[in-house]
Amino acid sequence: MSSPINILSSIPIYVVSGDPEQVRWLSEQFKSLGANDVQSATYFQLPLVKRFSKSIIYFLDVTKDSPIDATDKVEALLELCQEGALVVIGDGQQGARVANWIRKGVADYLDWKPNCEELERAFGVANQRVSTISSLRYEHTVLTERRQSITEGEEQVLDMVMQGVPNKAIAARLSVSQRTVESRRQKIYQKMGANKLADLIRAIERLERISTELNYANPADRLSLLSSMPFLPKCQNRDSGLLH
Repeated sequence: MSSPINILSSIPIYVVSGDPEQVRWLSEQFKSLGANDVQSATYFQLPLVKRFSKSIIYFLDVTKDSPIDATDKVEALLELCQEGALVVIGDGQQGARVANWIRKGVADYLDWKPNCEELERAFGVANQRVSTISSLRYEHTVLTERRQSITEGEEQVLDMVMQGVPNKAIAARLSVSQRTVESRRQKIYQKMGANKLADLIRAIERLERISTELNYANPADRLSLLSSMPFLPKCQNRDSGLLH
């Protein structure tokens, strides 16, 4: 059976760690599995990495971090790689903590020292997450474009339709004819790709759900997170500089 890394060898892998020896070992394992693009950086140098691809898979080493520092790093890196995937490598982390990381968006967790099968399996899980996010991004773009095509007048009707207000009552509130309300409502249905009220509600709620799942934020805001972490001073001396 072909390795998922061999099949998708163009996907960049970043090993994020402050331990040069562990970086070297992990990089060698990935390359032995067929990965063509393996790079490394310490956690605090990530904002300087210029190639933030939407499909980067990060392997974050927290084996030498305290539980608090490990969680802070995981949460900050999740913000940074919202369009990629994150696998965490730890050293006997508690199940409750790992479960919390998974709930927040970590694709997989491995204990040190992972073997090739574990790394390959984690890559497959992470790659599946990248594919899912890519699909959600496309759906989000389509639904957002439809939503933004709705005019101000149609928006007024849409708000009340979503509240269950009948056409006649909408017309009275907006001081327009019922025919105008029906016309705007029909245009809303067409723009949102809906044939009936249930379809419209599903489309609007689907857009809100995807937006929440993707947790969209300004990329500049995400990059600034790493320079303002409260635990930066006590960890800075241990993790400094880029590893290549």
